[in-house]
Amino acid sequence: MVDVAPKGGAAPARTLREVLGGWLLFIAVETATQIAFKFAGATLDDRYGLGHLVGQALTTPVVWLGFGLYFCGFLIGLTILKDLDLGRAFPMTPIIYVSTVQFASVAHVAFLRSRRPS
Repeated sequence: MVDVAPKGGAAPARTLREVLGGWLLFIAVETATQIAFKFAGATLDDRYGLGHLVGQALTTPVVWLGFGLYFCGFLIGLTILKDLDLGRAFPMTPIIYVSTVQFASVAHVAFLRSRRPS
C-alpha cells in the first residue's frame, strides 16, 4: 500500500487507491459536465434572440444538470487541491477535454451503428 502524504501533515495520509479514485471521480464529473453543456448548446434555439435563448435555457433540464455537475466538479476540484499543489493538478484540464472527445466519439459511433439498417 502506498501512502500519499498531504501538504502540511494536518490530515491523515490517503492511500493511492483513494487518490486515484478522487481523480477518476473528478474526470468523470467534469466529462459529464462538458457533455451536458454541449448537448444543451446543440438543442437550444438561438434564432429568436438572446432573451428567448436565456428563457429557453432556464427551462431546459439538461442546462440545470450541467450547472449542477459543474458545481459538483468545482467542489471535487477544491477537495483535491486541498491536498495537492496546483502545478500537479493543472494537467487534469487537458485530460478532461480528451476524455470528452473520446466519449463523444464512442457515443457517435454507437449512435451510427444503432441507425444502420438491418
